[in-house]
Amino acid sequence: MSPRNIPLTIKYAELEMSYGDPKKAHEILLDLFNNKIPTPYQIRLIANAANNAGDKAEAFSYMAEFYLSIGNFQEAIEQLKIALTMKPITNIQTAKFIARLNDFEFNEDLDKAVLEPVADGYDVIIPEPVQSGFNNFFNNAEYPITIVNLLLQGKPLESIEGLFRFTINSTIGLLGILDPASKMGLNANDEDFAQTLGVWGVDQGSYIMTPFLGPYTVRHGFGDLIDNVFNPISYIDNGVSRYGLKIIDKIQERSDLSALEDELYGSYDTYQYLRDSYIQNRNYKMNNGVTEEVDEFADIDFEDF
Repeated sequence: MSPRNIPLTIKYAELEMSYGDPKKAHEILLDLFNNKIPTPYQIRLIANAANNAGDKAEAFSYMAEFYLSIGNFQEAIEQLKIALTMKPITNIQTAKFIARLNDFEFNEDLDKAVLEPVADGYDVIIPEPVQSGFNNFFNNAEYPITIVNLLLQGKPLESIEGLFRFTINSTIGLLGILDPASKMGLNANDEDFAQTLGVWGVDQGSYIMTPFLGPYTVRHGFGDLIDNVFNPISYIDNGVSRYGLKIIDKIQERSDLSALEDELYGSYDTYQYLRDSYIQNRNYKMNNGVTEEVDEFADIDFEDF
């Protein structure tokens, strides 16, 4: 059995690729990253192992994942198309590659066909002051998420201030439609469990474009599941009211993004634009508005595959 220490296991797999059994090297790497998200470099290593093991289709599919992980959507598409032409290829592989190929295209088509027209109609029908009231209401209703996460991040004073803010806006502010707490000097924070995990040292993991829900990192997706526990809207007994409020919230979120449509769909690579914007936004929140330049490609080998 190979050692479970990641650097040692990777070295062991590389030795197997070069001097031993390439198929065993491929299996070692797949087993190693079965429960851990690989870095772009490690994804490329898995692709090389699959290639050395003679599984060309799988190799090109992993190269597609590599290019997705560094934001090159167009090249990822090309790698998946090549994977579909490789022989031999199983029916399971074909289905998997086609499904992966369609993920992002599905979201873009859904947005243009449904979400964008609904959001545009919402903007026309609902006056801006009312939309502002909706925003305030949802921000306040979900503020217990911020209060709990401030406490989990070791910020008890900010958490207490958040509790005062929530109480004032929920009462004097008419369930949060108004925001008197800000006028009283109580700061508004925006914290979630994904940020808490980041404070605790958990890596954000891979970027994933999910059907319907859109962009996520692994950490953000898991964090959202936990945050739902602290969201008061999740505990509304009436299912119609509960899901109705969540739908309005999503429509309002999509409406707020309308100003970016021309820039998004006019970009050379919409996938990369969306990925970069999402990651920048998550980093901005994680660092409480303080950003720093990082060379994300420094440790990646770009030699031709």
